[in-house]
Amino acid sequence: DNKFTAKAYNEYGNWLEFAGKYRDAKENFERCISIGTKINESEIVSDAYGNLGNFFLNQKQYSEALCSQQKCLEMRKRFLEPDDGRIGTSYNDMALVLSAVDQLDEALQSYKIAMKIYKIAHGDDHPFTATVYMGMGNIYYKKKIYGKSLKYYTL
Repeated sequence: DNKFTAKAYNEYGNWLEFAGKYRDAKENFERCISIGTKINESEIVSDAYGNLGNFFLNQKQYSEALCSQQKCLEMRKRFLEPDDGRIGTSYNDMALVLSAVDQLDEALQSYKIAMKIYKIAHGDDHPFTATVYMGMGNIYYKKKIYGKSLKYYTL
């Protein structure tokens, strides 16, 4: 087992999920995590936890999704600079899960952290930044604060 094998399991897991082969996708993400952990490849493991979290979110398994996203974030914080865009992505992904379970204030806080990081890492006019604006608009819409929601939708 090596890092290329681990990465292949992770990428194949993404493909399998897209193809609707959910059990196989989950197994590939878990195999990636197992190999990556064994060979001490934290970056690969964190990416697989992020993909596994997205998988669980898509399957509406929210507690598992949040747990996987939190593992991803904690790992990334250990080996990346605080303003690395991948940490912003972890906060964005956690916000998606929190929003799905109507923990709107917590989701908004995660989006705000993601926004701060994305602006440093990518600038104001990057698609990742726009994605966070849309997510924040969705939160305000769910909270029935329509004026603020519209503001974020049009940024």
